[in-house]
Parts: sequence; C-alpha cells; structure tokens
Amino acid sequence: MISRLPTWLRSDLALVLTARVVGMAVQMLTFVLLARLATPAPFGSYSKTYSYLLVVIGLSDLGVQALVGREFAVPELRDWGRRAYWLQACLAGVTATVACVGLALFTTHGAVKALIPWQVFVEIQQACTLALALAAGHAQVQVRTILVSRLPVLVAMLAASASHVNGYPVLVVYLLTTIASTLTAVLWVLVHLDILKNIGIPKDWRSILSKSRHFLLSSASWQVRQLDTALVGWAANATQAAFYAVPARLVGPLRLFDTSLTAVVVPYVRRGEKDRVLKFTKVMAAVVLAMSVGFAVVSVYLPRLVKVILGESYLPTVGPLRAMLAATAALMAANYITAVIQAAGRERFVGLQGGALAALFVVLVPLGAHLWAATGAAIAVLIINGLQLVSSLAVARSVFREFVTSRSTQPQSATSTEQDGHCAAKAGKPRRASAVADPRLEDGYRDSCGDPLTRPRRAAQ
Repeated sequence: MISRLPTWLRSDLALVLTARVVGMAVQMLTFVLLARLATPAPFGSYSKTYSYLLVVIGLSDLGVQALVGREFAVPELRDWGRRAYWLQACLAGVTATVACVGLALFTTHGAVKALIPWQVFVEIQQACTLALALAAGHAQVQVRTILVSRLPVLVAMLAASASHVNGYPVLVVYLLTTIASTLTAVLWVLVHLDILKNIGIPKDWRSILSKSRHFLLSSASWQVRQLDTALVGWAANATQAAFYAVPARLVGPLRLFDTSLTAVVVPYVRRGEKDRVLKFTKVMAAVVLAMSVGFAVVSVYLPRLVKVILGESYLPTVGPLRAMLAATAALMAANYITAVIQAAGRERFVGLQGGALAALFVVLVPLGAHLWAATGAAIAVLIINGLQLVSSLAVARSVFREFVTSRSTQPQSATSTEQDGHCAAKAGKPRRASAVADPRLEDGYRDSCGDPLTRPRRAAQ
C-alpha cells in the first residue's frame, strides 16, 4: 500500500513524521483512558515507577544502542551491528530482570509493578529496532510497527472502559497488552532486518563497549536533563514545579518535526551522502527560523492565551513559557547539529559536551528556581541550550566544510566477507589485492570471524 503513495509521501522524513504523529495521537488517547480508569493513586504509582525505570534501563546498555543506530547505516557494518544489537539487548534484559525481581519482592502491589520493567524493556527495543530500520533504508516499517504496537493497547483500554474495570486490574491489562503488542512489533522488525540469526553475546563485546563509552556519556546527560521538574520542586516548591512543568509539557509536541528530521539525517551523515545532508540542513534552518518568528509573535499574546486555555490560576506560567519557547528554538538547532557531529565521528566531543552541560544543568536550574522561581529555572534552561548551540556550531563548521568540499560517497555494496559469514570458507584464502580499508570504518571493527572489515576498491573512472 505504501509503495503506491506519491514519492514525496514515501520519503523517509514523511514516513517517520507520520509514524510519530499517529503514535503520539494513539498514545495520548490511551493514557487519558488509563488515567481515568486506573484512578489517581495506582496511576501515580505506575508513573513514578515507570519514570525511574526508564532512566535505569535506558542507561544499562552503556551507550551501545546509540552506537549501533549510527553504525548500522554503513552496509559493511551491518553484520557487526547485528551482533552489537544483541549485546545491548542482553544488558537491558538483565537490568529489567533484576528490577522485576526487586519490585515483586520489596514493593506493595509487586505482582503488578513487576511488569513495568518489561514494558520499559520492550519499548526501548522498539525504539532501537526502528532506528536500525531507518539506518538500513527501511523507513516504511515505521508506520506499520507503530500501529501494531499501539492500536491493540488502545482497543484494550476501550474494552476495559466498557467492562468498567478500574484500579490495579486495568493496569495489568494495559501492561500485558503493551508488552505483547510491542514485542510482536519488535520481532517483526528483527525478522525484517535479519537480526535473529546473530542471537547471543558477541565475542568482541569488549571492543563494542570500548566504542560506546562516549555515547553513554551523552545518553546520561540527556537523562539528567529530564529531571528538570524534580530539581525545580526541590529548590522551590511543588507549586513552582507545576508552573514549570506546564510550559515544558506544552512545548514538547513542538519538537516533533525536528526530532524526526534529526533521526532521518543521521544515516546519511554516516554514509557520507553530502547532498542529502546539506538539503536536510537547509530545511532545518528554515524551520528553526520560521518557528522562532512564530514563537516571538505568540509570546506577545501569551497572557491572553494562558488565561483562556488554562485559566487565571496559571497566569504565573507566562514568564516560564516565554523562556521555554526561546529555549525550544535553541534546542531544536542544537540537537540537530549535535546529532550531525556525532554521526560524523565526533562522539568524543558530544560526550564531553553532554557531561559539561549536565553538570551546569544540575547547578543552574535549582539556582534559578531558588532565586526567581519557575521563571528563573526556565531562563537557566535557555542559557544551557544556548551554550549547547554555540559550542556545537564551533565544531560543526569543520564538519559541514568537509561535506561541502569533499565528494559525496554513496553507500557501497557489502563485501563477500560480510555476505558469506563463513570463517571456514575464508580460511586459507588470501585477501584480494583490490580490497582496501573503508575510510568510514574506524579501527577495531571486525567481522564475525575476527577479520578487519573491507570493501572492494571502486572501479577506475
């Protein structure tokens, strides 16, 4: 069905954006039903546990997920990426198992909460497999996977509502349906990408972990920056935390386009396809400029809008919301540039930058909240996002200069080394003189037989 759509609708960006919009809409309806049926106490307990587990299990892969998502874009690294995927799955699975046992034994309603780690686990695996599919040029699986994983959950919540199921039983229905449907979608993508043939912990796991350390630092930085509302509540009070959280939630959907564009551009950067990268960069610059102008216009009428939409009691959110709009524009540009830098092989800079920004975040946000309440915390976020943008631009100049001055490198076909995968067949065969090391492959990447990855020399023009 997707193959019959117009070309512009079948583009990677259109498919990814469509999948995320549809997924967000279905998820919002599902959460509204879940919150109403579960009642505040069970739903609040679930939300708190889910938030903590998302951080813990998300960091347990030690940055391997982000590394695999980047390297899977290179055809010569697909076999390596399949093995590395199972390493991160094993690390996250062990963490989920430990969390499951701990919640079951040491918390109230442990039998229900023990399911939450597995929900987090399968959702992380879905995000990883979708990133791999996009890197491999299979963006069409995005919409199908989202529908397979989200629609059954919505149907289950509607059935629970019709059956008048409430409290913790509806949480059990939600968790079991989410785990089953998401796992089905993940397995379908794994089969589609031929990843199931490499099940098991790879022998070169030490090499994989050594390459993922900078990705771990940048992931940890992102996780720290998700604790902003908690920091505001700690430094000020619960009321100011609410005045900060409302603007943060309102501006969240505004980043749907730039996050989709960032996910799409990373594989092209890694493959060295300069024309696509420059095209997407121009689109991103235009979007950021247009949204910045729109944010400036909206800021003028914010008091009236807040009064109409949220009520007079939320008028103190006007100041934080204005700062958040400016911070969002800076973050859109900064995250895009940072992703391009990381995909171009500068993950060490991105990791160090993320660590420095996380340290500033845990200092400036509470300080701003303590001095000027929610508005001060929002201004602190604006400053940090601005610093990320400025520092990223300083490094991005050299990266984009290489794209402009160098010849575009199109992805090459995989070598016989990756295609056969049989070490016995390779034994005793001298390496062809026409095979040269791929400049896109860093030192230390090896195939399943332990030999360096190579590609055929391009035929003479």
